[in-house]
Amino acid sequence: MDHPELSVSAIPNISLSSLFTYIQHGVEHSVHQHHQMTWVQASVARESVSHANSLNLWLHNSTEAAKKEEKKKIRVVPTTKSRT
Repeated sequence: MDHPELSVSAIPNISLSSLFTYIQHGVEHSVHQHHQMTWVQASVARESVSHANSLNLWLHNSTEAAKKEEKKKIRVVPTTKSRT
């Protein structure tokens, strides 16, 4: 049975930033709730939070860069008012 790849368009009501934040909070919650984690589990959880933070920062920077590029493309065309 074929499984289509998950794409952003498959989740229309959530932004990538929200998704990364959700994952980050979920991992942090797990770390706080399960004090009996082994050292390896805790290490992997901390690394996951670090990756989520990096992804959020990358997404923010990419979004800001895209906004700046879009502003460069928008040109204001001066209108001349004709006197009658």
